[in-house]
Amino acid sequence: VEKREHDIREEWVKVMELRITREALGTCQKIEGVNHYEKCKDLATRYTTMLRDAQV
Repeated sequence: VEKREHDIREEWVKVMELRITREALGTCQKIEGVNHYEKCKDLATRYTTMLRDAQV
């Protein structure tokens, strides 16, 4: 039971990290405007990597 709860908690943390990163990426894109491809590339790369690894 404890292992299951721990696994669920870990998945929840991953989902929340994804949500925070997605929100930060959206904010970056709004702030940077037409330059967001260049300025927000690191966030976008991190988000896609996290999304692929989390398998949400």
